[in-house]
Amino acid sequence: MRAPVVRPRPTKPAALPGGWFAALAGLLLIAACAAYALAVLSTVSWPELAALRAGSDWHARAYTERWVPQPYTQAGFQALRALLGGVAGGAVLLAAALGVAPPGRQHLRALGRETTGLLHRLGASWQGLAPGQRRLAWGALAALTALRVGGSLVAQAYDDATSYELFVRARLLVVTAFYPVPNNHVLANTLAWAFYQMHPVFWWSMRLPVLLASTAATAGWFLVLLRRGGFGVALLSVVCFGLTVDGLYYALIGRGYWLLIGLCAVGFGAVLVLQRALLAGMGRGQRVAWVVLVASGAAGLFAVPTHGYFLASAYAWLGVLALGQRAWRWLAGLATAAALTLVGTALLYTPLLWFSGPQSLFHNQFVESLTSAEFWVDAVATVRQPHHAVGVGLGGLVLAAFGWLAYRAWTGRLPARQQLAVRQLGGVSVWLALFPYLLVVGQRTAPPERALLYKEQFLFVLGALVLRYLWQRSAALPTRRRWHWGVLVGLGLFVGSQLALTGHREISWRRTIGWPLGAPGAAWLAAHPMGPVLAPRPVNQLLLRFYLHTTRPNQSWQIDTYPHSGVQYRYYVGRTGEPVTDDTSLPVSSPLFRNDLLSIYEFR
Repeated sequence: MRAPVVRPRPTKPAALPGGWFAALAGLLLIAACAAYALAVLSTVSWPELAALRAGSDWHARAYTERWVPQPYTQAGFQALRALLGGVAGGAVLLAAALGVAPPGRQHLRALGRETTGLLHRLGASWQGLAPGQRRLAWGALAALTALRVGGSLVAQAYDDATSYELFVRARLLVVTAFYPVPNNHVLANTLAWAFYQMHPVFWWSMRLPVLLASTAATAGWFLVLLRRGGFGVALLSVVCFGLTVDGLYYALIGRGYWLLIGLCAVGFGAVLVLQRALLAGMGRGQRVAWVVLVASGAAGLFAVPTHGYFLASAYAWLGVLALGQRAWRWLAGLATAAALTLVGTALLYTPLLWFSGPQSLFHNQFVESLTSAEFWVDAVATVRQPHHAVGVGLGGLVLAAFGWLAYRAWTGRLPARQQLAVRQLGGVSVWLALFPYLLVVGQRTAPPERALLYKEQFLFVLGALVLRYLWQRSAALPTRRRWHWGVLVGLGLFVGSQLALTGHREISWRRTIGWPLGAPGAAWLAAHPMGPVLAPRPVNQLLLRFYLHTTRPNQSWQIDTYPHSGVQYRYYVGRTGEPVTDDTSLPVSSPLFRNDLLSIYEFR
């Protein structure tokens, strides 16, 4: 017997909060972003800034000799601070004027009620679980966290070591405003910088913030999906995503990527609320949803600029729904929200754009357009890689299975509650998982796969919806136990394969990248008399500095990439197998230390 088809009744979209609320919220966002940028600029005086520009007060300057900061002046620096102060102050005054007026007070009270109601509903969803379900959720989070903590203690330092040496150990202005390489995830490195001020140790500064971000993001995704999809869908999709090779690896050394994933969860929750307001005319929670969508969007773009793929997909989805409903005011509201997001982001990036210029941010190898031939050659080569080919195959299988499930929901062959979950989560998840590829093709860019890691979460949501239906449907079959055991074994094989691939990646990268081989060279130097070191290759200098800073923090070594006049160098560090490139003095004929990565000589 078919269940009644659960279809939204034709209804008008909910009314928008109005222009007064948009102006009030937008002014508060502008004030906060401008105040942050001003606070960063206020951490330095002009003489300190001039020294930073000359490179004499930035220890990482030698790694990025081709990067030249913008030709800023003292007058321009003072004018920028005055402008940001004026913007922040003016926005606060205007927001206060709007807020004390009767409409403003009404909107603020409504926003407070909506926020309280949202938190209450999330808490009620959790409290509504059976005790066994809560224990299972806590156990899964504890196991996932323990796995991440253990992995973070043994994973080799790589990109996070670069961030640590170039930015986190420097002053706040360098973290926020210097962008010599795309490796600077500004928000993540700012958080790491704050942890470094409390305890200047590598794991505490770089790994702990990522662990906290991944844990918070996992919990956030679970709560968002719990309310709309139920316990099984939430737990299965979140845990499986967290155990994928990339999901686990970037929870160990991911810098800004799990911040992006967590902000996607926040933005996705807002999209679901606005989707309901558009399709079902239910406006409850709309104000907090708009605020969350805009604020999380600005924070996400500040964390990793590729958060724009999620935002573009989310706004496009809501725009398509608004067009279908002929909700022209909603289109204007979406345009206003997107504009406020961009304004807030631009204010957050003001120090970076002024000191480093837009070239590094908008014209690096990750965002530059390729020719059509280059793009498709790169795309085909990427898909041919074994792990990508498997991922494409599994993704296609999940989408096909969900298409079958969606058909059954449309024709009333699912229980009413599952029909509702498919309608609320299915279409938007398919869109958010696939639309970024249209953007990539349109741009002809080759973003690294980690930049689009968040979209895998939506595929796991779709897969979990399918598995939940099949699991419940098989309960009436005589072979249900065999089928259930088959599903559990399949999930176990998936988890085991992901953990094995993660371990294989770590072993492979230790062999091919070889950065841990810098540690013995640093240890050799630390055990011998100190003296100036000449290391012409920037990566050699970075590794020596990193391992000396992390293992011998009390020693102060001078390590240069090129000879400085008046300096009598004691050691020369080169790449093993390469000729000595410096001709200012002859090193000893044989190295005093050598491994597969580094060779250390002593000058005569």
